[in-house]
Amino acid sequence: MKVLSLMLVLVAAASAGMAADHVWLTIYDGNYAVVRDVRSFDLPKGESEIRFGDIAPMILDEPVRVKGEGLIALEQNFEYHRLTDDLLLQQSLGKKVEFLMKKGDTLSGVLLGQDGTENDSTARFVIQQGGGAIRTLRRADVRDYRYLTAPLEFEIKPAFTFKVKSAEAGPHDVEAAYQVLGLDWAAHYLLDLSGNDSLAVLSGWAVISAGPEKGTSNQHRSEDVYL
Repeated sequence: MKVLSLMLVLVAAASAGMAADHVWLTIYDGNYAVVRDVRSFDLPKGESEIRFGDIAPMILDEPVRVKGEGLIALEQNFEYHRLTDDLLLQQSLGKKVEFLMKKGDTLSGVLLGQDGTENDSTARFVIQQGGGAIRTLRRADVRDYRYLTAPLEFEIKPAFTFKVKSAEAGPHDVEAAYQVLGLDWAAHYLLDLSGNDSLAVLSGWAVISAGPEKGTSNQHRSEDVYL
């Protein structure tokens, strides 16, 4: 089995109560990887909530293991929203929305309901216009939407939140371990010979590919080995 293990030491970016991050990444065959992410939090005694931001978006639907000395995990949540019209419309129920119709006119009203999806030609919206009149719109006749009321807050970057209970107040190293897909790696080597062949320098590095798009990669280069 092809396996690559890396330890990455990251500097946390001014996150309140969070010190340096230590991330262990093990990549297996089949674009499968295990991430162990250790962060330091200043926690009070008793119950509190901690947040792991800037995590991988391609997380498997598996429980996340969280542990720390003197720490009990009570609850965990994965927060990530892919903003789509369907999600924004769902969050806009009971709020005023403008519908830009394909014929060029604009209709507005309080969105009371919707059925079907964007690709469903029979889907309709139910809106209440000024004066209390209720009408339906065929989704296939709508070109675009304008949301007149700010939607609820969305988490557009993936994050874990944990409700924990600490036995003591103070700094705690908390480890979250989870599984992700979409990572692969390949080893590369370069042998550099001196002019008289008396010295050779062997360099090795791993190219880590992430995400569905080709060409998206990061390089982790090893130390040069002198022969």
